[in-house]
Amino acid sequence: MKRARAVDDRLWLSGALTIEAAYIMIMALLIFGAMIRYCFVSHDRVLSGMVLNEAMELSGHLREEDMEGLSAYGQERLSAVLSQKSFDLSLEEYRDGSMGSISGRDFKREMTDRGFRPHKLMRSLTMMEGLTDE
Repeated sequence: MKRARAVDDRLWLSGALTIEAAYIMIMALLIFGAMIRYCFVSHDRVLSGMVLNEAMELSGHLREEDMEGLSAYGQERLSAVLSQKSFDLSLEEYRDGSMGSISGRDFKREMTDRGFRPHKLMRSLTMMEGLTDE
C-alpha cells in the first residue's frame, strides 16, 4: 500500500512540472521568434546599405553616369530582402560625384560620393613630381 501511494505522489509532481515547462516553452518560443524577426530586419538594413554603397561606387566609375539604370539595378538587388518590406532607392548627381538615399518604413540612409576622377589624381601626382624635380 505504501508503494502505490509513492507512485501517485511522483505522478502528481511530474504533472505540475509539465505545466510549468509548457509556460516556459511558450516564452522561449516567443523570444526565439522575436530574435529571428530582429535578424531579418537587421539583414535588410545591411543589405540596403550595401546596395546603396555599390550603386554609388558604380556611378563614380562610369564614364556616362546612368542614374536611372543604376537605380533599376539597385531595385533588382533589393529583391533579396527577407522582411517583405519595400525600399526606395534614389540616386542623383551632386557636385562632382553623386548623392543617394535609401529609405524603408522605419529608417533612412543617405550617402554622398565624390566619385572616381583619375585625372585629378594624375594632375596631383604630376605636380608633386614637378616640385621634387626642381
